[in-house]
Amino acid sequence: MQRSNDQLKFLRNIIMAYPPREARKLKCKEIPVLNIFLKNINNIQIKENILVREIDLNLDTHHFVALITLNAFIRGAIEIHISKAHCGQHVLKTILRETVWHPSDWKVIEDVCHTCQVCQRFKPPCNVANPGYLKLVSNCPFDLMSIDLMNLPITRDNFKCCLVAVDHYTKYMYAAPLKDKTAATVVQTLERVILQRCLQLPSRILSDNGPEWDNSLYRNMLVRNNIKPIYSSPNHPESNGGVERANQTLQHLLARYEGEHTDWVRSLPEVVRIYNSSPHATTKRTPVSFFLQRANSLRNDQDNLLKAAWREPSHKFAPFMISQLVGKKIIHKGFLTKNKLAPKFEGPFQIISVNPNERSYQISAMVNELTPIYSQLTLSKLELNLRKSGCTLSVVLL
Repeated sequence: MQRSNDQLKFLRNIIMAYPPREARKLKCKEIPVLNIFLKNINNIQIKENILVREIDLNLDTHHFVALITLNAFIRGAIEIHISKAHCGQHVLKTILRETVWHPSDWKVIEDVCHTCQVCQRFKPPCNVANPGYLKLVSNCPFDLMSIDLMNLPITRDNFKCCLVAVDHYTKYMYAAPLKDKTAATVVQTLERVILQRCLQLPSRILSDNGPEWDNSLYRNMLVRNNIKPIYSSPNHPESNGGVERANQTLQHLLARYEGEHTDWVRSLPEVVRIYNSSPHATTKRTPVSFFLQRANSLRNDQDNLLKAAWREPSHKFAPFMISQLVGKKIIHKGFLTKNKLAPKFEGPFQIISVNPNERSYQISAMVNELTPIYSQLTLSKLELNLRKSGCTLSVVLL
C-alpha cells in the first residue's frame, strides 16, 4: 500500500535522506503534499521497510504504528466503528492508534461518528449549544396570566384536579377545584370563578396545548372577554414555567397542611392565602403586597420587571436556516421499558420557515416523501442533519 501511493513515496524519500532534525522539517515544507506530516515529521521512521510513527515516546505504552493512506484509514474507521457496536470517538481512536496512523485521523474519526445514521437515531445528543430561553415579559398586573391544571387525589366529593392561575407580574395565585377536565367544565370555571376574582381581566392568558385549552369553547370565551390567547411550545413545559413552579409549591403546601387527609378542597383557600401572603423568590415580596400599593406606582416599578431571557444562549448557538435538513426528536410517552432501545430521533426533515423567536420552526415531511406535511417544533426537539460529500453516511451535529 505504501509503495503504490505517491504521497507516501515522497515521504519515504525524505525520511531516508534526512535525519530527524530541522533539515527534515525544512525539506518537508518545500513539498506541499507533505505539509500534513510536518507536525510529526521527526517521529516518523522506517522499520522493516515500513513507514511507521513513534507513539507515546518515553511512556510504558510506547509503540510504533504503520502509516496508511487516507482512503484506507476511512474504510478501516467505518468498518471498526460498525463492528464495535457503533463505538464513540475516543474508543475508535484508541483502537485505531494501536495499529495504524494518518495525520488526519482525529478529523476522520469525528466525521465517521458524527455522520453515522444509527448513532444519530439512537445515541442521546451531547455538547448541544444552549439556545437560551426567551421569556414573556409582563409590564404590569393583569397583563399576562398563566393557567394550568394540576391532578390531585380524588376527594369524597369526587374533586380530582385543580385549576391554577398565576398573574405573571405579581405572582398572585388563583385556584379552583374541578370534578373533571372536560373543556366545558374548565372554561366555565375559568370564566365564572377565576376571572371573577380578578380586579381586572388579564390582557393575555398563557396555557399549554392540552385539549382543555385547544378548543372552540375556550377561544370563544377569550374573544367575549377581549383576552389574547398565548400557547406554550408543545412538549416543552418550561415554556409555561411560572405556573408549573407554582403547581409544585401548591402541592407541597397542601401536603404539609392537610397531612394524611385527602380532602384538599377544604384546605385549598387557606393554602392559597398562605401562598399569596408569603414572599416570592423572584419579586422578593409577597404577591398581595402589589395590590396594597397605589396602582399608578406599579407601572414604573422597574425593579420588579423580569429580564427578557431566562438563560443567555451559548456563544456557539446558531439557529437553523431554511432548507436545512434536521432530525426530529421522538417523544416517548411514559417510562416504558420497550422505549429504552427505541430510536431517539427520526428524519431527515427540512426546515421550511423560521419563527420570529428563532427557537421554533416549521418543518416538512421526510425529504424522501412526495407529499409534504408541515408541523411546528421547538429547537430542543430538532438536530442538524448533514450529508457528507464523498461518504455514504449522513451527519447530525449535536
